[in-house]
Amino acid sequence: MRNLKQRYNYVKEKIKKETFDLDEEGREIVDLTIIDSDKLISDYHPDGKAVIDNEMANVISNAIKPTSTKRDLLLRIKCEKYTADKETEYKKAITNYYINEFADKERKLHNNTIITITLIISALISFGILFLFNLTNLPWIIVEMIDIVAWVFAWEVVDMIFFQRRLIKFEQRQDLKVIFAKIIFSTYEGKKKETTD
Repeated sequence: MRNLKQRYNYVKEKIKKETFDLDEEGREIVDLTIIDSDKLISDYHPDGKAVIDNEMANVISNAIKPTSTKRDLLLRIKCEKYTADKETEYKKAITNYYINEFADKERKLHNNTIITITLIISALISFGILFLFNLTNLPWIIVEMIDIVAWVFAWEVVDMIFFQRRLIKFEQRQDLKVIFAKIIFSTYEGKKKETTD
């Protein structure tokens, strides 16, 4: 690809310049559009709690990716077909979905901790065996294999703590932004209705 560096720098600069408008309270404004507000809620309700459709959740999650991690959100959702009397249900469905996502990531963090402890113990045992094998006259191939195994466990510990855990926590922060977002529903005609907790 010709001029790859120039294209890279162009896109990077464009992203830096793109900022979200702020409301009077400093929230970043994210605008979304859906055809029918009734399709916002999934047909499947875990534990009897209404949640938004996965497709809508993907739209919200993609829309907030470029937002700042330090600012709250104002979600402005425009609908062609808008059922105003259900807006509290819509808001609750959005919150329920992202609370479930947050809880799922909490479970992942818990599993991450258990796996990390197991890997640390495995790495320590492997390095202990390697130390003992170095004191003996075992064939070098066995010693090398144990050495590789020990370092694989050590690297997995680093990956679990510094990469996977960090990514899960970042995704949780994104979930929190939506959970505590201010939401305004409106029709295409500009008729607005605000939802608050």
